[in-house]
Amino acid sequence: MHAVVGDVTLPQDRERMVETVLARWGGLDILVNNAGIGATGHFAEVSPDRLRKIMEVNFFGMTEMTRVFLPMLKQGIRPAIVNVSSIAGKRGIPARSEYSASKFAVQGFSEALRAELAKDGIDVLVVCPGLTQTNFSQNMLEQKARMAMDHMRGMTADKVAHAILRSIEKGHHEVCLTAQGWLIVFMSRFFPRWADRIAARRVRGLFKEEIDERIAANAKSEIRNS
Repeated sequence: MHAVVGDVTLPQDRERMVETVLARWGGLDILVNNAGIGATGHFAEVSPDRLRKIMEVNFFGMTEMTRVFLPMLKQGIRPAIVNVSSIAGKRGIPARSEYSASKFAVQGFSEALRAELAKDGIDVLVVCPGLTQTNFSQNMLEQKARMAMDHMRGMTADKVAHAILRSIEKGHHEVCLTAQGWLIVFMSRFFPRWADRIAARRVRGLFKEEIDERIAANAKSEIRNS
């Protein structure tokens, strides 16, 4: 194994990775796009810059890494591109709207790219993990959500890696991980209105005091104006 420290958003670092792969191995069979960042908090309460940072890493970093490695992959043996998305790329998660948007973008790009690269014999696999036991939550740009997600309750990184390897071997186009993740995808696909109501009810529950205060204030205003 050889590690190259770099930033997927920087063209010079992407080129350095390409040069390193060529120098050490002479080619590439599988590209795994796994770089990602996140943040929590409601969209209306955060800065525009936060969304741009997330999209720059999670989407543009992924697309441009793919672009620079495509010539090499076209010469590979059973070449494949693995784009690590998220269950949040199948169902938008409240207080994680920007992260969800970036992963929906990964999904759409991957589906289109899969068809485009069929002529070159390159497979494209989308991996949608649920909660995974990593330091992802500790390294978020910001954490402003009222309800935290305990990533340590999720799959281990090793199990996710093994699931990815099995999916590549079997030629799968997409894999969703964890039972909870499958349930979210199932509900979103077949019962979208129910999924919407559940999400909205949870958010209203978190902001119950604010909602009650607003209702009381509006009632007082109506009484004064009557």
